[in-house]
Amino acid sequence: MRRVVLPVVILLVVSSGQSAAQTGAAADPTTETEPQRPIPERIGADPRGFLLERMRILAESGRLADPEFVSATLGIALREQSARRLSNARCGAKSPATERTDLTRYAVTGESWFKSLPGAAATLRYPDKDGNPAFNSAVSPELAYQVIVMISCPGTMALDKETSVLLEFRGLPAFSCIRSVDDHLPAAAPSRTADGVTTILVQGKHDDVVGTELTFYFRSGDPCAVAAAMVQEDRLSYRFQRTAQKHRACLDSARVAYCVSHKSTSRQDQSQLKEIISEGVARCGHFADAFRDEPLSGQPPASGPVPNSYHPSPCD
Repeated sequence: MRRVVLPVVILLVVSSGQSAAQTGAAADPTTETEPQRPIPERIGADPRGFLLERMRILAESGRLADPEFVSATLGIALREQSARRLSNARCGAKSPATERTDLTRYAVTGESWFKSLPGAAATLRYPDKDGNPAFNSAVSPELAYQVIVMISCPGTMALDKETSVLLEFRGLPAFSCIRSVDDHLPAAAPSRTADGVTTILVQGKHDDVVGTELTFYFRSGDPCAVAAAMVQEDRLSYRFQRTAQKHRACLDSARVAYCVSHKSTSRQDQSQLKEIISEGVARCGHFADAFRDEPLSGQPPASGPVPNSYHPSPCD
């Protein structure tokens, strides 16, 4: 069986004022004016509920790429830890690729309330299961946060500029045991289990600009979530997904038209693959062009799979 590896973790938690249930909308901690009680007091006897409420606000905000908002929502000071610019390729008509990737990581600075609490599980134990190694060690809560911006060369399934954000939680049992999330995160999907790992997926804000998802990870033998990861990506937006479906349908139609007038070749014929791609671009344009032409509607994509890339096969 395939091995399931838990993601690198970035932990987050916070305090804001009123909850969305009280105000009718997600609270924006950067605009609150009422005096706030110290975070330790607001955590009180329900650290689990406090943490899940912070996660809910962030997941519904669509502002995960804003470090000031994330810091304010969490009530945790964050500073830029490192920034890297990776140049991957020179753009060329024959080899579309990511031209540049800018990766910025943020670290907690100063005192953080997200730490091991008395009575919480300081040791995490789970057995070897389906290729995932056993674990038996002390854990402590951590927070990791990174923002990735990719600048793309012209390609069939690439935006000119694409942002991806990851905010993860590690060592959750040392802060509080999270067995379920439905009371604070009603958008949670039924749990899924594979290779000894159970996940609960929560859909955050999705619109024509961004898409946000929050995933909790459980390991066989432990009832508490061992980690959680929140992702916000441009390619999870409704506009990207609608464009991907329409552009892929156009590319597939171009491939069929090409193959009608060309003899089939072996699957190793790279020259024919390049001709198919060129024909598709000639008919359908690059993905970035199609994305710019896609009107803002706020509607989700049609039912069916949403392609993330295009790898045509030769005519056969």
